[in-house]
Amino acid sequence: MALPTHRKVADNQTNKEGGFNSRLTDWDSINGEVLDLDIDYSNNYTLNNKEFYSHCVFRISDTAGADGDIYITVPSTPRPLFAVVNDTAQKVYVRVSGQTQNRYIQAG
Repeated sequence: MALPTHRKVADNQTNKEGGFNSRLTDWDSINGEVLDLDIDYSNNYTLNNKEFYSHCVFRISDTAGADGDIYITVPSTPRPLFAVVNDTAQKVYVRVSGQTQNRYIQAG
Protein backbone atom coordinates (compact mmCIF):
# COMPACT_ATOMS: atom_id res chain seq x y z
CA MET A 1 0.00 0.00 0.00
CA ALA A 2 1.23 3.46 -0.80
CA LEU A 3 0.17 6.92 0.20
CA PRO A 4 -1.44 9.00 -2.54
CA THR A 5 0.98 11.46 -4.14
CA HIS A 6 -0.58 14.49 -2.45
CA ARG A 7 0.03 12.88 0.96
CA LYS A 8 3.68 11.92 0.56
CA VAL A 9 6.43 13.65 2.47
CA ALA A 10 8.55 15.53 -0.05
CA ASP A 11 12.36 15.43 0.12
CA ASN A 12 12.46 19.20 0.47
CA GLN A 13 9.51 19.49 2.90
CA THR A 14 10.46 21.54 5.95
CA ASN A 15 8.34 19.75 8.55
CA LYS A 16 8.92 16.14 7.49
CA GLU A 17 8.33 14.69 10.93
CA GLY A 18 5.03 16.50 11.32
CA GLY A 19 3.80 15.40 7.90
CA PHE A 20 4.84 11.81 8.43
CA ASN A 21 3.45 11.68 11.96
CA SER A 22 0.06 12.99 10.83
CA ARG A 23 -0.11 10.16 8.24
CA LEU A 24 0.73 7.66 11.00
CA THR A 25 -2.04 9.16 13.13
CA ASP A 26 -4.47 8.71 10.21
CA TRP A 27 -3.40 5.09 9.85
CA ASP A 28 -3.45 4.37 13.58
CA SER A 29 -6.97 5.75 13.97
CA ILE A 30 -8.34 3.10 11.62
CA ASN A 31 -5.77 0.33 11.93
CA GLY A 32 -7.26 -3.06 12.70
CA GLU A 33 -10.78 -2.15 11.66
CA VAL A 34 -11.84 -4.81 9.16
CA LEU A 35 -15.24 -4.71 7.47
CA ASP A 36 -16.38 -8.12 6.22
CA LEU A 37 -18.55 -7.81 3.12
CA ASP A 38 -20.43 -10.95 2.05
CA ILE A 39 -21.53 -10.21 -1.50
CA ASP A 40 -24.86 -11.59 -2.73
CA TYR A 41 -26.06 -12.59 -6.21
CA SER A 42 -26.09 -8.93 -7.34
CA ASN A 43 -22.25 -9.10 -7.42
CA ASN A 44 -22.09 -5.40 -6.41
CA TYR A 45 -21.56 -3.45 -3.22
CA THR A 46 -21.24 0.30 -2.70
CA LEU A 47 -19.52 1.46 0.47
CA ASN A 48 -21.08 4.50 2.09
CA ASN A 49 -18.93 7.25 3.64
CA LYS A 50 -19.32 5.89 7.18
CA GLU A 51 -18.22 2.37 6.18
CA PHE A 52 -15.36 3.74 4.11
CA TYR A 53 -13.97 6.02 6.84
CA SER A 54 -14.57 3.62 9.75
CA HIS A 55 -12.50 0.79 8.31
CA CYS A 56 -9.13 0.43 6.64
CA VAL A 57 -9.50 -3.15 5.38
CA PHE A 58 -12.44 -4.53 3.42
CA ARG A 59 -12.60 -8.34 3.27
CA ILE A 60 -14.76 -9.63 0.44
CA SER A 61 -16.48 -13.04 0.62
CA ASP A 62 -19.07 -14.65 -1.64
CA THR A 63 -20.93 -17.11 0.59
CA ALA A 64 -24.16 -15.07 0.16
CA GLY A 65 -24.37 -16.09 -3.49
CA ALA A 66 -22.07 -13.98 -5.66
CA ASP A 67 -21.45 -16.01 -8.80
CA GLY A 68 -19.42 -13.78 -11.10
CA ASP A 69 -17.12 -10.78 -11.18
CA ILE A 70 -17.69 -8.63 -8.08
CA TYR A 71 -17.65 -4.84 -8.18
CA ILE A 72 -16.96 -2.81 -5.03
CA THR A 73 -17.54 0.94 -5.30
CA VAL A 74 -15.85 3.32 -2.88
CA PRO A 75 -16.72 7.00 -2.34
CA SER A 76 -14.78 9.58 -4.32
CA THR A 77 -13.42 11.30 -1.24
CA PRO A 78 -9.78 11.63 -0.14
CA ARG A 79 -8.55 8.69 1.86
CA PRO A 80 -4.93 8.05 2.91
CA LEU A 81 -4.94 4.24 2.91
CA PHE A 82 -7.22 1.25 2.53
CA ALA A 83 -6.91 -2.37 1.51
CA VAL A 84 -9.23 -4.91 -0.09
CA VAL A 85 -8.83 -8.62 0.63
CA ASN A 86 -10.43 -10.95 -1.90
CA ASP A 87 -11.48 -14.14 -0.06
CA THR A 88 -13.56 -15.35 -3.00
CA ALA A 89 -13.06 -17.49 -6.07
CA GLN A 90 -14.33 -14.56 -8.15
CA LYS A 91 -12.56 -11.59 -9.66
CA VAL A 92 -13.08 -8.49 -7.51
CA TYR A 93 -12.87 -5.03 -9.02
CA VAL A 94 -12.68 -1.82 -7.00
CA ARG A 95 -13.84 1.42 -8.52
CA VAL A 96 -14.23 4.98 -7.30
CA SER A 97 -17.75 6.40 -7.47
CA GLY A 98 -18.21 8.50 -10.60
CA GLN A 99 -15.16 7.05 -12.39
CA THR A 100 -15.01 4.32 -15.01
CA GLN A 101 -11.60 2.81 -14.26
CA ASN A 102 -11.52 -0.36 -12.12
CA ARG A 103 -8.69 -1.96 -10.11
CA TYR A 104 -8.56 -5.74 -10.12
CA ILE A 105 -8.00 -7.61 -6.82
CA GLN A 106 -6.73 -11.14 -7.30
CA ALA A 107 -8.63 -14.01 -5.66
CA GLY A 108 -7.23 -15.67 -2.56
